[in-house]
Amino acid sequence: MRYSFVRPTLPDAQQPMRPNDQMHDKMLGLEVIRFFAAVSVLVFHYKNFTYEGLQQVEKNLGALPLYDALWFFYTYGDYGVQAFWTLSGFIFYFKYFDTVSRGLVSGWKFFVLRFSRLYPLHILTLLAVAAFQFGYTSVNGSPFACGGNDSFHFLLHLFMASNWRGQWGLSFNAPVWSVSVEVLIYALFFLMLRLGIRSIWSCAVLVAACAAARHFHIDNRVVMCISFFFAGGMAALLMQKAHANGRSNALRKLTGALAVLLPLAYVSVFFQGGHGDQELLFLNLWVPCLVICLAQVHIPTTNRMASGLEVAGNVTYASYLIHFPIQVAVALCFTWMGDSVPFGSPVLLTAYVLGTLALSVPVYRLFEMPAQKHIRRLLLRQ
Repeated sequence: MRYSFVRPTLPDAQQPMRPNDQMHDKMLGLEVIRFFAAVSVLVFHYKNFTYEGLQQVEKNLGALPLYDALWFFYTYGDYGVQAFWTLSGFIFYFKYFDTVSRGLVSGWKFFVLRFSRLYPLHILTLLAVAAFQFGYTSVNGSPFACGGNDSFHFLLHLFMASNWRGQWGLSFNAPVWSVSVEVLIYALFFLMLRLGIRSIWSCAVLVAACAAARHFHIDNRVVMCISFFFAGGMAALLMQKAHANGRSNALRKLTGALAVLLPLAYVSVFFQGGHGDQELLFLNLWVPCLVICLAQVHIPTTNRMASGLEVAGNVTYASYLIHFPIQVAVALCFTWMGDSVPFGSPVLLTAYVLGTLALSVPVYRLFEMPAQKHIRRLLLRQ
């Protein structure tokens, strides 16, 4: 998917948005971030292969393949989710800010656009995991890596509400928890714009409030998603304002410097390892700077390279939703063969990552896009 700056539309809802001639770059740098975040999550979740049923038989990360080269991804790859949330906020404020604020996109249309993008693959992978887990449980007596696969949790997944409350835990296609949380933030985003709460400062207040909540241990996944989504929104509004004032170059240089200096300062002074509020606060500051910087950097590419980057970015949702069903299917196959999953094998790691990414392309082109177009034609006839 390509993203470009656009001029504000006139009140006539039929007038198409025109690309801004002065900001013609397609922000391919965002596709790089999306792909990197997706691969990070894939590698981080490779450790699911260390489970036999619900028991993790190997907790030492050093036993995972190519650990010396991939230790960062094995340890911190889950933070790719926060990067996705930040990118979502940035893109939503870019794509919908004017049209939603002016009432040119109704609540129904906004819902259909998001529903058609997210739900078809969600329901497909939910059914796939349910089937694979049924087969795995029939043989082993317990599900693979993730419990709670009952009718109550299945109903929650049907409504994409599986993790609106932390107490509900992870179930079925467990990685979809981040999408479940994010759909709530979409509704908040739409309401804020319709109610006229549209400034950079409104985003900053939300981000600061969530950071304070985490500091005082009032934290959950919804609070975390709000902080990153609206940090991305704040970055988009800041970038648009800098462009309108002729200060794009200054902002690009500033955020580029911060994108380099913040990690250096953090690692040198504050980093203590592990996961916690300190790491999340750093990411809340750093990822928006990185997004602004890469969104404004011109990446010299051929048409083929640009298309490749677009494909890499587009398939990230597919790779995110199908990787756990693939893992359950692999575990089920080894169970049928009467063997354990050889989680220490570099061959398995390579096949899992490359196979997931390769399968994501036809899933996106042959299922996601046709389903999306069909739903939109059906529900948005006007």
